[in-house]
Amino acid sequence: MGAAPRRVLLAVLASFSVSSLSSGASLSAGCREAFAEVISEVWLASGPPLVAESPGELLCTNGALFKVVCSAAGREPLETHLASVVILAVQAAVSTEAELSSIHDMLAFRADAILTDGFQLCVPFACPSPTGVMAAAAMLLSLGSGILPGSQLQVLARSFLKSPGPAEEMLDKSFVLGAAQLQTVLLNSGHRMPLVTFGTAGLEEQTADVILEALRAGHRALDTATEPADGEGFGYNQPAVGEALSRSSLPRSDVFIISKVHPADFGYLKTRRAVERAVSELGEGGQGYIDLMLLHFPTCDREYCPPGGSMRPLGSFVDAWRGLEEAVKQGLLRSIGVTNFDAQQLEELIAAAKILPAVAGVWADAFHPVPRALQKLCRTTAVQLQVFGILGFEWSQGRGRKGKLAHPTSPVLEHRDVRAIARSTGLSAPDVCAKFFLQQGMAIIISSRRPERVRRALAGAADARSLDDADMATLQDLQGFLDSSLHIQASPDFYRGMIGFDTYELHAVSQVSTNWYCEGVRATYFKDGVVHLRNFIPSVAIESARRAAQRLVSDNGGGDMEDA
Repeated sequence: MGAAPRRVLLAVLASFSVSSLSSGASLSAGCREAFAEVISEVWLASGPPLVAESPGELLCTNGALFKVVCSAAGREPLETHLASVVILAVQAAVSTEAELSSIHDMLAFRADAILTDGFQLCVPFACPSPTGVMAAAAMLLSLGSGILPGSQLQVLARSFLKSPGPAEEMLDKSFVLGAAQLQTVLLNSGHRMPLVTFGTAGLEEQTADVILEALRAGHRALDTATEPADGEGFGYNQPAVGEALSRSSLPRSDVFIISKVHPADFGYLKTRRAVERAVSELGEGGQGYIDLMLLHFPTCDREYCPPGGSMRPLGSFVDAWRGLEEAVKQGLLRSIGVTNFDAQQLEELIAAAKILPAVAGVWADAFHPVPRALQKLCRTTAVQLQVFGILGFEWSQGRGRKGKLAHPTSPVLEHRDVRAIARSTGLSAPDVCAKFFLQQGMAIIISSRRPERVRRALAGAADARSLDDADMATLQDLQGFLDSSLHIQASPDFYRGMIGFDTYELHAVSQVSTNWYCEGVRATYFKDGVVHLRNFIPSVAIESARRAAQRLVSDNGGGDMEDA
């Protein structure tokens, strides 16, 4: 800091007193009190060093993570003001001007280091976004480290937060505050997509307000869908999404919009019109383009397109894909993909496509895994998997069941293994479910109407804590395994084999390279007169079945199984 800023500091010290911390404009009571309550956690999470090598080094267990930088025009007055606050707090213990000058130089050096690249701030849920005063209060914790005791620094930060004095306006102008860099994935289209998307299905008249809350909480990807031209769709309110974008102060480029074409609108021309209608429904907020457009289903069955009704596709999903490809060329779409396609359908589409699908959406949760064939195809073709229904509420909506619904809530969130992992990691059960898929490199869609859950969803996914290998193996063992106590009758479309036994891996073995296994078994039998299936079944299937069998034995009072 040069001579001019030093003179400004002396002027500030001449007119500034500790009593001035009790005057001036204050933050809203709810946000101010919430931040003051967790100032100790802010100290531990955002405190020295405030500059971390990666977002993963910070643990925001009670809020969201924001990136804070300083505008060039506000750096010198900001450094001067914060330095004066710390110096005033130690002034009584400083006996000479040389000591005061030395402390000032140290503060200037620290402030310069912090503000060069910015820092990350943990903000409590009660505060939808940080303010300059909140950022400055957290910054004081780092500036004063080693000069004041930690307990005294926290008191100083709380006092400053409560009443920052006449500099509050300057602080808000000095700091540039925004959501921390979200986890994103580079699609094969060359565009980046956030790994966590906020779903808008079923929000109805609340759509715009809930989306605005989601955007304030840091969500930067929204999932919606286009209603068919001749009937009802799947409960999305796309015009309200456009309204929310218009009402938001965020640049359009900061928000990734996903929409979908109803299978009733399949057909080259009909799909192109559906895209144009989607862009129109988003209005000015959409600014004339959609980031990702998906084909919602591969076919329009009786449930979606009743016989004799007006909702009739005019082509196949390949014809619809041609329409999407044309819309990409026109600049209406940035990326295109599919959802609810199986591996065979996706493979057929890829073979006919000029532009590869960028994303494949699929229902999945701890009980209902992403089919291995689909995973393998997406890996080999660089198609990003995106899963929805990860919290298990699809089961309460009738997916995979027969007859009357037997369970009104999520069997996934209630499962003892999911709850045990949540307790051991300190995460919530929904966070455990989210991390299970995120740690496999899959994008997820999550949603809620309740503001606190909207905020928690993104913060939980961004939490630096992760599931270890044992936790991941435990959740993988649930795939295809449903507790009989839940009274769920799984549809044969989703599961094969005995309910209550881990059949998924074994079923996968029966579906992949069956002829190779049979030929190998047959040749070995004719040669040796005996066959050891362990030599032919993948070890992952054997290990998964062994763990499931051990679980059944343990649940029924047995001890450890011996390896067979």
